[in-house]
Amino acid sequence: MVPSAGTLSPTFSSATTNYYLALTNLQTSIRFTPTASEAYATIRVGGVIVSSGSQSSVTSLSVDNTTFIINSTAQNGIAFTTYRVVVNRARCKIYTNNFYKSYIELYSQQLYKL
Repeated sequence: MVPSAGTLSPTFSSATTNYYLALTNLQTSIRFTPTASEAYATIRVGGVIVSSGSQSSVTSLSVDNTTFIINSTAQNGIAFTTYRVVVNRARCKIYTNNFYKSYIELYSQQLYKL
């Protein structure tokens, strides 16, 4: 499973079911590209079937945590694995200094001057 932005933590392994992904506030949406280990497995991202090796539909991210559920069902229709990815889109803070200049500080330690 590969996200369209950032890097999963820990690195994806079919034996690990819980993941975390930290993104900057500038990242407003995400897609996932899952790959099945079995030819006839069914993969669902957020309840929507996604072909193995294809990107899921775009999902908008809210600030803070958004949880994605990815299900993989074996060809027998019985065995399945549920993966959970918590995506954290950083907040931004707005500061005004003594000289009335505004700044936005992203949690990713980037500073942008307005």
